[in-house]
Amino acid sequence: MNIAFNKNNIKLISLCIVIGLSICISCTPAEEESDSKVIAEVYDRKLYAEDLEGLVPYGLSTNDSAMLVGSYIDNWMQDASLMHEASRNTPSDLDIDELVKDYRESLILHNYEKILINEFLDSLVTTEELELYYQENEMKFKQKEPLLKVQFVKILTESEDLDLLIESWEDNTDPALLLDYCKRYAHIHMLDSNTWRNFSGLEVHLPQSLKGKNVEQLPKNKIFEEEKFTYLLKILEIVPDGNMAPFEYASVQAKKVILHQRKVKLLNEKKKNIFQEAVRKNQVKTYN
Repeated sequence: MNIAFNKNNIKLISLCIVIGLSICISCTPAEEESDSKVIAEVYDRKLYAEDLEGLVPYGLSTNDSAMLVGSYIDNWMQDASLMHEASRNTPSDLDIDELVKDYRESLILHNYEKILINEFLDSLVTTEELELYYQENEMKFKQKEPLLKVQFVKILTESEDLDLLIESWEDNTDPALLLDYCKRYAHIHMLDSNTWRNFSGLEVHLPQSLKGKNVEQLPKNKIFEEEKFTYLLKILEIVPDGNMAPFEYASVQAKKVILHQRKVKLLNEKKKNIFQEAVRKNQVKTYN
């Protein structure tokens, strides 16, 4: 069946071409002769025993080796069949060489931009810069959902020494012990009382009895059991939706925006300077 090609189809084929480059390392067309034993064949592509050399690490058991080789062959056959279908449905007017050229140039440019950024970008953003951006862009930091500082643990009720967790939680005398226990046993834990979190990040872990409640309706300090889990919940501070995000929360996003703006400015300046240098060297010409 012929496939109608639009921009998305062409993008898919481009992706397949890249995949095909890796396939070709171990995928030999049928017309090419080889003395090696054929392991698998898909249409006109063959996988030879020599293509598997070095695949199995030394010391791997027979069973594990067989599983590794079998998985490799399965993946190869699927990739080879995809490449065959992509090649069969490639439109006649698709310039493969031009696609490869464009992809190569984009990789070269991307790599050089990374070099320029690593070498020349000032990544230090001062508190004063962050505060100024925060003040000048208030609307960007209005919350679409509540923020809260919370401590929360969800743990199987049958967990070992659960009473020790509850005692440490209530006393709050040994945060390190509490964290260590939660890392070993808890299904989910949020113990950093200084971190602002989106309400949705907590809501997804709440028991069914609290689903659908807004943040103001949640218990502020409670230990309770539901189904097979025990929940420990402390809500320390809330910023309702529609309010400005606290500076300590907004500053993280502000820093990302400031650095992105610097990157764009730096790359534009470098592009302009490099072009001017080419003009100075008489390496830029236009023709009627």
